[in-house]
Order: sequence, then structure tokens, then C-alpha cells
Amino acid sequence: MHDHRVYVVEPAGRKLILKWFCPHKRRWVTRSTRTNDRKEANRQARQLQAELIAGTYTTAGETPWPEFRAAYTEFTVSSGMSRNGKIKAESVLNAVENILRPTTIGDVASKPALRKFRSDFGATISPKTGSTRSPNTVRSAMRTLMAALRWAANEADMIDEAPKIGKVAVDSVDPMRGRPLSEAELKMMLDIIPSVVGPLRATEWARIVNGLVASGLRLGEALDAHWTDDDRIRPIKTGSSWRLVIPASQQKSRRDNSIPVTPQMAAILDAETDRTGFVFRVLNAKQQRPTPDTACRTISEFGRRASVIVKASASSPQYATAHDLRRTCAQRLLSAGVSPLTVQRIMRHSSLAVTLAHYSQAVIEDDARELESKLGRTFGRTHTTPPDSESDKNAASD
Repeated sequence: MHDHRVYVVEPAGRKLILKWFCPHKRRWVTRSTRTNDRKEANRQARQLQAELIAGTYTTAGETPWPEFRAAYTEFTVSSGMSRNGKIKAESVLNAVENILRPTTIGDVASKPALRKFRSDFGATISPKTGSTRSPNTVRSAMRTLMAALRWAANEADMIDEAPKIGKVAVDSVDPMRGRPLSEAELKMMLDIIPSVVGPLRATEWARIVNGLVASGLRLGEALDAHWTDDDRIRPIKTGSSWRLVIPASQQKSRRDNSIPVTPQMAAILDAETDRTGFVFRVLNAKQQRPTPDTACRTISEFGRRASVIVKASASSPQYATAHDLRRTCAQRLLSAGVSPLTVQRIMRHSSLAVTLAHYSQAVIEDDARELESKLGRTFGRTHTTPPDSESDKNAASD
């Protein structure tokens, strides 16, 4: 007969822990209570002991994967996670299922499993770019997955702890995975649209392509923008000026925000007479609104068919994507002399450093133009030889 007693142990300088004989592992095991409160530790001990006696106790990691996913999805909704954050979490967990085929959360929460996912995910072809996923993409996916596992450990007690695994190395010299497009490249993409989606749907697809360049919105945000729904990104006109109101649910900062729009985006909004429903009304081949992933693949197809290569690689070229249109907006603003601080606000980067890191070349070129216009090529009256004219002597004495 198994010993069902659960003991509360108090290690020096550590949280109280529970110790009991595990009927599955057939040995004594321990688990942190994550508290120094003896009353709370005793409550956990009584609950665990009841599970042992009733035979309902399961070891950490045995929670079925579908049960974990359902619980985590509920958490992402109740916690107020941004809409884009929820979409990204679902996308990453779908990739985990495709690669690891887990039956329990324990099948994912181990270093070997995480290493396999990291390797295989990076080696697969992205439907958005048509090439293998960049280290930045892999690193972002791993962050999302590790956040879910930390929740499973710290909040749901489904695993003892989230395994620690090294970060994915990225190229700090070139933080961008793509690049801004030139005017000629953008025109090539716009010209190819009718042959990809057909003439009946070409106008709206061209409108959202131009809208991404003009607004700097991410594709998912642009698709979600609505004329009247306060829970979505909404354009508002005050007098002759437009602004975009960004609800907290769409913000990484979890705070409401309002940003100005470029004159080009204002022209797109002004041209719309039916200001109800979604701002961009693109449709797929089935005459339905596409998901962000589907729309991204369509725009990537514009880039591929137009042969707009944004990054060369040993395996295959990377063609322009929807995010390169957002990059084009930032680059155009900086090249036009708009201050990096204003660009940061429009792009909603977390800091000015992020803006400068991604678009430093445009900033450098703008600074060079400013120096040239204000100082010319001489930079004052610096002499390397003694002055030989009276005016030069006076200037030198000054």
C-alpha cells in the first residue's frame, strides 16, 4: 500500500516545498509551493493528499495537449492580450502541433523537444516569404512558445517549470528581415495585381497595398481597421485632419493610442464615400474576407510574380511581403525629413532606438543632407596654410 502522506518541508532560504511518494514514478518527489506562507503550504498539501487518496493525481506534464491549448486560449482572452498577440500565439502553437505532434504538454516541455521545434521550424519554408524562416522569426516564435510554457508552469501547474533553452542568435548588423521598396518596385507590384487576383478584385487589393505604404500599419491591423467599431483601429476626421485611434487591445503597451496619418493615407480615406464597415474590403477567391495569413500570402505572391527580391539567400530569394510595405512607409518618412521621433509614433515602435536600429541608413542620409545644406562643403574657414590675403588675415585673427 502506498504512503499517501504529503509533507511540508522548509529548506533554508527557499520557498516551502511538498514531499510525497509518487505512485507513477514509484519514488519520493518534491514540488515547490512557491510560497513561504505555512498556511498556504498546508492547504496545498491537503489538496495533493486528497488527490493521492482518490487516485486522481497526475504527474506534471501529463495534461493532454488539447486541454492545455483550451486553457491557454481562455487565458489569452481573459488577460487582455492584444488581438495580434493572440493570433501569434495560436499560429506558433499550431506550428508546434505540426512539428512535434504532442499528445501531452510534457511532449513539448523538454529541452530535446524545444531544440527539435527550433531547428525544424527554422528549416521549413514560410508561406509568407517563400524561403526558410529567418533567425528573427524563429527567435520570436520561441519567445511566444516559452511564454506559454511559463504560464503552464507558474499559473496552471501543468508542468513543474519551463525548460531553459538558449536564445536564437540573430544578426545585429542587419535587424530587418526584408527592406523598403523603391517607387519602381512598388509600381511593379501594383501592375501585377490584376493577373494574380483578377480584374474584379484588383482595385481593393491595390488599395490595401497603397494603404500599407501610406499608413505604416501591419497587415493584420489594416485588415481589422473599421470605420465605426470602437474596439478596432478606427480612422477619425477632425476638421480637415485624419488620425487613427488604436485601442488598447491592438497595442503591445496595452494602452489606447492615437496617431496622425500621412497626407497619402488621408487621401485614401477622403476618397472613400461609404464610411461603414471595414476600411479595406479585400476578398479572397471565394468572395470572403481573408485571414491575415491568407492575405499575407496573396501580397507575397504579388512580390514573387513581380520579381521584387528584398533579400538574396543561398537557398532561394526572398520576395517582397506585406511587411516590406510597412518598412517602405517608415523609410519614405525618414527620407522626406520627418523626424525619427515622429516616425516612431506613427510606426508605434517601443522606443526610438528600435526605429533607429531598423532605419539607420535613412537617418544617416537625412543627417548628411542637413549638414550639406547648412554647412556646405567647406565647414567654415579652416586653413591648412597661412592666410595670404588681407581678408583671410582678418578672418584668421578673428
